[in-house]
Amino acid sequence: MTNNIEEENNFEVRDLRSKEKFIVDDKFLNGYARFLGIYAVGVYTSLCRHANKQQKSWPSIKKISQELNISRNKIIESVKYLEFWKIVKKKRVGKQLTNRYFLIDKKQWKPLSETHVRDFSEVHNINFTSLRDKLHEFTTRTSNRKETQEKGNTIEKEEPFSLKEKLKIMFEDPKHHIRIVALYWDFKKIKIDNHDQYQAFIKRDATAAKELVGFSNEQIIKVMEYLEVNETFKWNIFTLIKYLGENLDRIKPINQ
Repeated sequence: MTNNIEEENNFEVRDLRSKEKFIVDDKFLNGYARFLGIYAVGVYTSLCRHANKQQKSWPSIKKISQELNISRNKIIESVKYLEFWKIVKKKRVGKQLTNRYFLIDKKQWKPLSETHVRDFSEVHNINFTSLRDKLHEFTTRTSNRKETQEKGNTIEKEEPFSLKEKLKIMFEDPKHHIRIVALYWDFKKIKIDNHDQYQAFIKRDATAAKELVGFSNEQIIKVMEYLEVNETFKWNIFTLIKYLGENLDRIKPINQ
C-alpha cells in the first residue's frame, strides 16, 4: 500500500511561471493537440490559466464550462484524455471531493507512438485509423523539420587558407584594381594567415588600388622597385599614388 502511494506521488510538475502569465507548452500544441481534439485543448488551456506557481489548478467544472462554453461531459472526457497522456494528474481532495489538477512536466508525458495511439483509441473508443494517419503526418513533419534544422545548423569545415591560391584568383580577376592589389601583395611578400585577415587587407588596399587603375603594371612596378631601393621609410600601396607620374630620376631619395 505504501509503495502504491509513493508511486502515485512520484511525478514532477512543470517549471515555475511568472505571475499573471500562463504557458501552454509548444510540445502540446505542436503534437498532442491533434490527437486530443479542440475540447481537450481548451480544457488544458483553462487549467494552465488557473494554475498557481506550484502548477496546481482547481477551477470547477462549472467555471471551465462557463469560460469555454462547452458541456460538463466534454470537460470530464477531456480531462480523461489528458490523464491518459500523463499531461495532467487529477486528484479528489477534501470532504466534498473537489478536483485538484496537477500540470505534469512535459518530460513525463506519454510519448506519441503508434502503440500509445492504439491504446488511446481503444480506451476511449476513438477511430484508430484516423489517429494513425494523424500520427503518420505528425511524424513525417517532425522528421522533415529536424532534418532541415540539422542541415541549417551544420557548420561547414572551412578550407585551409592559401595566399598563393588567393593571388592566382586575384591576378585573373576582371577588376583591374584587384589585380593591382595582387601585384602589390606579391611584390611586398605580404603575410596573410587566414580568411579574416584577407578580407581586412583586401578592403583596405582595394581603396588605394582604385586610384591606380589609370597606370600600367610596368609603371606601378617601376615605382615599387624605386621605393624598395631608395627609400628607408615603411611604404605601402597608398604611397604609390604620390610617386606615380613623377620623374623618378629627378627625385632625390630620402636616404641620401
